[in-house]
Amino acid sequence: MKVNVVDVRRENKKDLHGWKSDFVVDNAPKGTVIYQNVYVNIKSSDGEKKKYSFTEAWPYTPKRKVTDSFLVPLAWRKGLSGRLKVSAISWAHTGPMDPSLKKGDGDGYWGNLHGSFDLLRARYPTTKRKVVIEWDNIGVKAAKHYTQGKDLTLTRNRILY
Repeated sequence: MKVNVVDVRRENKKDLHGWKSDFVVDNAPKGTVIYQNVYVNIKSSDGEKKKYSFTEAWPYTPKRKVTDSFLVPLAWRKGLSGRLKVSAISWAHTGPMDPSLKKGDGDGYWGNLHGSFDLLRARYPTTKRKVVIEWDNIGVKAAKHYTQGKDLTLTRNRILY
């Protein structure tokens, strides 16, 4: 089963902005789960650098939209320049969901999904994505500059099937 990434579009939440896309798995049997290993690298003009990785998962049913988001908090951008690089490897497999993944609390790295900082081994076939979001806000304090993520540029959105 192949995970297809469709309908890439902006997403704006309170103090979080970026891009989102939907996942579709053709002819998915009942009990299908979509898994994704996410590798994140953040650099900011204030010298801060962060790297982290995790696995997240969604129960999949064709009747319910599965949406994935790469969002940048306003606090990371205000008055700074920077770049968020994300590499993601997605795959689908019939359930049950891997028991090592725990339900998120909405505020963590995988939100309300199931996830873990222990990466799962991806299963073929995989879909790979490379996303880069950049911002250049040195000295900018006006709130209107940041409204709905106007300060963000999607400089790479590469999907490899």
